[in-house]
Amino acid sequence: MSCEEIARKLNNVIYRNCDYEGDLKGKSFTDDLELDSVSLMQLVVEVEEEFKVSLDESDNLLELMDNYDNLLEYLQEKLEG
Repeated sequence: MSCEEIARKLNNVIYRNCDYEGDLKGKSFTDDLELDSVSLMQLVVEVEEEFKVSLDESDNLLELMDNYDNLLEYLQEKLEG
């Protein structure tokens, strides 16, 4: 899956889970997109289902879910190719 495909699919998952519709680059899930803990967990589940990955395998799930860039980078490293 290409970087562009991963970003597009991730964007779609995020847009389904929040009211934000702008550019996601550099955005914090909690501060900028105002996701609460329940919404964050729902996002984790949807990302795992969409990309067929387990985010629990990451070294630090909290850091991974801190912002869009961290999550996108992780997914691109796991899925690119």
